[in-house]
Amino acid sequence: MASLRGHRGAPPWLRRPGGRTREFLRWVAPRPLPRADFATLLEFMGRDKKVAAGRLRMVLLEDVGKPVVVANLTSDELEAAWAELEETA
Repeated sequence: MASLRGHRGAPPWLRRPGGRTREFLRWVAPRPLPRADFATLLEFMGRDKKVAAGRLRMVLLEDVGKPVVVANLTSDELEAAWAELEETA
């Protein structure tokens, strides 16, 4: 990273030694996702590389650093999770 410090395209937190975490988070802050209905979302998820034998597999975190592959979720469970995420957004 030190080699990027002088680069003009580098973010301010990296150009200045001892940059602040808050500036970094502001720089990488994700933009809100566009609104999509669940049917459209499910259609796109069905094209994902993690689909095997027609079943959607998801990699979820059980704990920090403990990923787990889940392949037995129903569309009802996925839709309920999506609705919950939309409520908190």
